[in-house]
Amino acid sequence: MKNRIAEYLPISWFKREPGAKRTSPLSDQTLQAWTEPVEQFVSNHPAASLAVAFAAGVAIAWWLKRK
Repeated sequence: MKNRIAEYLPISWFKREPGAKRTSPLSDQTLQAWTEPVEQFVSNHPAASLAVAFAAGVAIAWWLKRK
């Protein structure tokens, strides 16, 4: 998504240039090592994954409603 407002703001508002690429402290290999087991579980157990996602959504909605 392109941030059209950033083009009109002074550069001093940013710690970095608006068009500069963000760097992450985690490498792509580290992220892949964390996400690969999750992807394997989701592909092998779609019903369980859907149930967990639904339960998490209900829990978050309940928590937000109570606030």
